[in-house]
Amino acid sequence: MKHEGKILDFIKDKFMIRKAEIICTMHGRGMGFYSNKAGMVCSQCIEEKIKATPVFDRKSHLIKISKIPIRYHKPLIENKITTQLNAYINDFQKNNWKHLFLTGPTGTGKTHAACWFGLQLVEQNISVYFGRASVILDNIKQAYSTNENYFYQLTNEFDVLILDDVDLLQTDHDKNKMSDLIRTRYEQLKPIVTTTNMSLPELSKVLGARTGSVLSENLEAISTKGMPDRRFGG
Repeated sequence: MKHEGKILDFIKDKFMIRKAEIICTMHGRGMGFYSNKAGMVCSQCIEEKIKATPVFDRKSHLIKISKIPIRYHKPLIENKITTQLNAYINDFQKNNWKHLFLTGPTGTGKTHAACWFGLQLVEQNISVYFGRASVILDNIKQAYSTNENYFYQLTNEFDVLILDDVDLLQTDHDKNKMSDLIRTRYEQLKPIVTTTNMSLPELSKVLGARTGSVLSENLEAISTKGMPDRRFGG
């Protein structure tokens, strides 16, 4: 039988079995297995159960846990930004990782570009997590009260972390916590993608010189300046 090897693997650890001719209420007379614990077991019934068992789809799982909004699942039109991002992906596949700094005016597609980039990495079985910086910080605060390991997951478990609108932090506490997050990933050799309206020197003034130094080390900067403004039909 086509799946006989799988059938044996399915039950051999739990039951002492032997082949036997049986009569199944679903499939009639045929070959099956006899177990002292389970009685008569139909081969076709087990085969159907194996076929019905969902197969783990890693890519679908990575897309789900990435938290990339559905709105940004649509492809990007090829342009200078996608060319630069594809070059980064090629480097990443060679373990030549870099931080990615996406900067430019509001409405020029930084978030969409970051999400498109994240989905391209997922296609390569690379785990990605996306979030607005302010939302990620809120989640970290909530996780502390419930003893969840959210901060550890962000700093250690995801291959790439996308921080959207990293410049829109209001309090010193938030800025310090974001600095902790960035520097911890740096220590774990985990790259970060940031989107911001600011230049790196301007962002360094917000997050602190040390964090700016961490981001500037091994950095790929891509500017969306000059790209069509989507808010006005661009």
